[in-house]
Amino acid sequence: MEHEIDNETFMRELAEAEDEGEWMTAAEHAETCYQEGLSLAAAHQNGADGLDSFRLAHKWEPKNPLYAAELALALRQAGEDEQAKKVALLCLNQVSPAWLNEAEPHTSHRVALLHSLVLDEKTEALKYYAAAFEKDPEEAELRVAYAISLAQYGEEAQAAGLVESLASAWAGQDEALSLKQARLMAQMAHVLSSQDQIQAGVCIQKALAADPNSPGIRRTAGALAFNLQDFSEAMTQYRKASELAPNYDLAWGGLQASMLGLGWNQEAVDLGREILKTWPEFTEVRFNLAAACLNQGWYEEADDELTRYLALSGDDALAHVTLGLSYAVQGRAAEARAEQARALALDGKDPEVLKVSDQIDGVLAGGGGSEKEQTTKALMLVMLALLARQASKN
Repeated sequence: MEHEIDNETFMRELAEAEDEGEWMTAAEHAETCYQEGLSLAAAHQNGADGLDSFRLAHKWEPKNPLYAAELALALRQAGEDEQAKKVALLCLNQVSPAWLNEAEPHTSHRVALLHSLVLDEKTEALKYYAAAFEKDPEEAELRVAYAISLAQYGEEAQAAGLVESLASAWAGQDEALSLKQARLMAQMAHVLSSQDQIQAGVCIQKALAADPNSPGIRRTAGALAFNLQDFSEAMTQYRKASELAPNYDLAWGGLQASMLGLGWNQEAVDLGREILKTWPEFTEVRFNLAAACLNQGWYEEADDELTRYLALSGDDALAHVTLGLSYAVQGRAAEARAEQARALALDGKDPEVLKVSDQIDGVLAGGGGSEKEQTTKALMLVMLALLARQASKN
């Protein structure tokens, strides 16, 4: 594999163990490395920090599905998505229904995470989360993970119902939350936000009080503020998350989106360009950059970014209709109509797409106010649609 621990490192670990008289079996070595990886990941609340240890555990016991699962999740958090998928598939090829049926709930949880986070298979993830939760319904981490999976599957009310009593109990306790509880509390705040913004706000404040230096909790606080269109607070939280974890791509993306929400178009352009130097396939940032360029009147650059976005993400109705709007403003009627038609063919019932499509008609017809007024109104509709999309992904 491309990212395996090299033989020199592996042999050095073995020699050190022999020098210290640690004549362990391969299974014992693997378990030691695995536990060390878990400790490192827990200390920094980032699985990527245990990556080297998980690699060694997997090297010692390549047929252990749990070690492969943990390695795949750590690779994803380190931004090595393609390698994470390879290891995830290797893990799942080793998993049999009988093995999973006998496995601990924690193992079912990790397998569910592979489906959800690494392979983007939400239906499969939900099945494994349900199985793990059925085995141990009192385990808080499993309860929260199952709720997150339900929310991703569109069952927001059921998800919130799973965690609301636990969230209320933790919010009402006098003593500070542990670091693990703080992380779970932030996740519960995210689950609750679609149903009860007040309780979600209480949860995130309790989590921040317990662990103000957690990049993940700061990012969640930013997402909640963003969804309430409090872009100033969102920017503060996202900026803090990016300072705490400079390689946290989602924090940087949230920061740029918040700038866009505040109308800081030049800043959103500048930051977007910097982000894309490190993460050139970060599609949301590229779309945000295109929207900011449109607002600045830089139509050619906006066209280029939207074209790149479509090449990376595939057909997207909002992107096509936004590109059509840019062409319409430039007087390129035939190209505008072509993009408008593509957008409507893809999703002719999306209200946001229809609103922008109507503005293309207005700009090309040249009626209903000055060209500048029409363009400003059309771009505002794009911005509102884009921010609504960003909020739904938070």
